[in-house]
Amino acid sequence: MIDGESAVDLFAGPGGWSKACHELGIREVGLELDGPACATRAVAGFATVQGDVASYSEERIVAEFGDLRGLIASPPCQDFSRAGRRKGITGERGRLVWEVLRWAEILRPQWIACEQVPEVLPIWREFARRLQGMGYRTWAGKLRAEQYGVPQTRERAILMARLGDRPVVPPVATHQRYVPGVPRGLPDLFDANGGGAGPVDLDGRGARLGDDGPTIGDPVGHLGGWRSPSPGRRFRCSRDAQAGTARGSLAGHRH
Repeated sequence: MIDGESAVDLFAGPGGWSKACHELGIREVGLELDGPACATRAVAGFATVQGDVASYSEERIVAEFGDLRGLIASPPCQDFSRAGRRKGITGERGRLVWEVLRWAEILRPQWIACEQVPEVLPIWREFARRLQGMGYRTWAGKLRAEQYGVPQTRERAILMARLGDRPVVPPVATHQRYVPGVPRGLPDLFDANGGGAGPVDLDGRGARLGDDGPTIGDPVGHLGGWRSPSPGRRFRCSRDAQAGTARGSLAGHRH
């Protein structure tokens, strides 16, 4: 629980940031235009205001959200994503990224946390520069989802800022980085201390010690979306050659 913390979440979507805020004890209010996303948030019990982020005047922003300490934002990615329209900040949705800076300049929140596809990193760095001129300490860079326990190999551009003199640094990774194309037949690094199931080897590829530490040759997606009931433990699988099924065992130590 983080006593007294609160935040407005711009472009809140169905509630990814909201879930994290709930678990951290942060009072969060999501601002979202899309009806189905708002309905999803309602079912999940997340506080939501349905509205257009860009339509809010300075007076309305201060009146409705001026008492909140944090600003969260994941603006639309369609005009930046490799799979999207690629119009950048000139696109109808791409230009909404500027709303993050506008709201920050109006609210002057104690802290800011933003996420977008990797292509937005140059924009985050420009925002970081401007926020530094407003008295914020900042960090902008890329983080990889699988290094924080998410069963995906997504890379995202992150912007973090905080008022005051305390430095802002990215969170320490809790999991190893996925590296594709690991050759077969290398030692089981996960069993260095002896015992337990074999390494992840669902496609005939084992494990190796890479530049960033131990790496797994196959993404968690090969397990059909399975998620660990114990985030502090590792799920390891071996291949059943006859039945073609994955069998797992929990190992009582971190990645």
